[in-house]
Parts: sequence; structure tokens; C-alpha cells
Amino acid sequence: MRHSYHYATHQSSELNGNLVSRPDATARLNLHVFEELYNSGKVDRAAGVSEETALQKAELIKTANLGATQKKSFSNAPQAASSIEPGETKDVMLWAEELRETYLDGYHGVQ
Repeated sequence: MRHSYHYATHQSSELNGNLVSRPDATARLNLHVFEELYNSGKVDRAAGVSEETALQKAELIKTANLGATQKKSFSNAPQAASSIEPGETKDVMLWAEELRETYLDGYHGVQ
């Protein structure tokens, strides 16, 4: 939850003074992704995956998500959705880094 909330409160669209944002809703919406990665880290640790291999997997998670296209929408106008192209903003970097850290937290057992 910590990483999901951090992402939701630090993405650039959430900092725009022209919009009313709901970071708590964004965090809840993305929580399942973070929970899956956290649990994946726990499973890898229990399976005896070495720390070096876990770090490599974490970097692969980050790299794979740097190319992700993110979708932004508005609750009052869902037809006004827009896409953020890969690498277009700091949001993509923030998303990828938070996913990487979530996996490692699961691996290390950080709550």
C-alpha cells in the first residue's frame, strides 16, 4: 500500500492545481498490481532465490515498465481519457521505480 500511495501522491497529474485529484482512489485502483509484485518477492525469497537474482528480476521489472503506456482518465468525463507515451513524463519513471521497490520489499520482508 505504501508504494501505491506514494505513486498516487507524487505523479505529476496529481500535483496539477487546475484539477481536483483523489490520490487515495488512485492508490486503491493500482493496489492489486503492487500486491502481486510484493507477493512475488515473498515467494521468490521462500523459494531460495539469491539476492543477486532478485536484484536482476527487480531491474527487469523496472525496465519492462519504462516502456508502459499509461492511461489517464477523469471520473466526470471518462471519454476524455488520454495516454501518456512511454518515457514522456516522470510518471513513467516513478511507476517503474515503485514497482521495482515493491518487489524488493516483498523479497526482503519489509512491511
